[in-house]
Amino acid sequence: MASEDMVFIENGPSMQLVPSSSLESLDGTNASRHKEFPHTYSPAPPTVAAPSLGCNPCGLAIRSKPGFASYPPVPVKSPGLQHCCHGNCQQNEVLAKVEDSFEMPPGLLNLPPPPVYNGSTSAWLTPGARTKSKKAARAPRSPSPTCKPPPQAISLPPPPPAPVVMPPPPFPLPPVAGSFPPPMPMAPPPPSPPYKPTRSRGLRFLDDDYSHVSTPADLIPIQYSGESNLDTGRVVRIMPFNRNVLTIFHRAHITDFEEVKWILQHGTTDVWYEKPKRSWLRQQESFEASGCDTDELEALENARPVSLETPRIWASAALVTPSDDDIFDCTAGHTLDDAFSGACPTCTDEKSEALDGTPLVYYVVLSTCQASEPFIHGAHFNGRQIHKLFRCGGREAAVAEAFYASGVNGWSVAFSCVMRADDELEGGEGKIKRVDELWMLGEDEEDDDCTRVFF
Repeated sequence: MASEDMVFIENGPSMQLVPSSSLESLDGTNASRHKEFPHTYSPAPPTVAAPSLGCNPCGLAIRSKPGFASYPPVPVKSPGLQHCCHGNCQQNEVLAKVEDSFEMPPGLLNLPPPPVYNGSTSAWLTPGARTKSKKAARAPRSPSPTCKPPPQAISLPPPPPAPVVMPPPPFPLPPVAGSFPPPMPMAPPPPSPPYKPTRSRGLRFLDDDYSHVSTPADLIPIQYSGESNLDTGRVVRIMPFNRNVLTIFHRAHITDFEEVKWILQHGTTDVWYEKPKRSWLRQQESFEASGCDTDELEALENARPVSLETPRIWASAALVTPSDDDIFDCTAGHTLDDAFSGACPTCTDEKSEALDGTPLVYYVVLSTCQASEPFIHGAHFNGRQIHKLFRCGGREAAVAEAFYASGVNGWSVAFSCVMRADDELEGGEGKIKRVDELWMLGEDEEDDDCTRVFF
């Protein structure tokens, strides 16, 4: 092989280019290595290498790893020009020869048996390993104690199964004509029962049987003498104020008048009073009989009237009898037929006109309970009764006052009466005479000292 050839020498992980003059020293190194590690087999076969191209200015040669013989260069038969492999130099041209065939050396593919080591374990070196000295050797590196095993894979739970989707039910097949009778229509559901609110104390909620009123005329209607009143009492609901009221229509008697006579004689309107004791009333009667002045009735201090849940309205004859009431007893002979039992229109018109020309006074006595101090809800029903006097000039005004006092304030109507304006009971002077009909107040009375009252 010419001195211009190049050989690759292994140097650790990479290759190194050396000049051809140093090949002799490498041969000596290989010989010494073979002495240290004697083999029972023939030297390793040469490594196949590509044909080397030499160039005169470089002076390098390609060679295989140390310890292994390189293959001979491949002869080239046909000539041709080649450039240098280490630069773009046009001056260094090599004439390559290419032969027609290539013969493989014998025993090239026969691998040798594994090497047998006869020396110590500390000086083990593989054939072909290059060291600086014969004695330099090192044991194989033990694994690092800090190495940790790879983390184990975390097994995840299997995914939940997919929901089962049920197929839609099949459509029913149409019935065959004439095979089955048509289905009967389903009966409608029964109607729901009407709403009935629960009852509470004081009849706060009423059934449909009870009537609802919204005007004073509906609360206390007028009633003529020829009509019979079978409804002596009822519970009605005043709608504008949402309050239940007990109305009674029976006729008043002289005893009822005596119970409220004290406030008619000694009371003042729009002032709350508590009924005085019997001793005080007897003392006032003695003063009247002797001609002395009577004492003034003391008003209630710090009046606290309670709004009752269900007030009571006593609609006596004074509140339901109109001024044009029918007159059935005709004493003037206006009716010629003895069998006639109806109202006399002539007497009715005459008495009605006379009554309209007479000034009248309507008295309405209101009552409720005095609230205790301190006030406790529910305990006011056991308190003391207090009264107040209302005075007006007509039946419609008296009915409106009763409607408002009971619906808004929750006060009861304890008594009502009618008398002439010039026959008032103030001062307690004179006698008291009860009349049976309202039209009698329009006639002149022979006894001027008598006070006529209709109730």
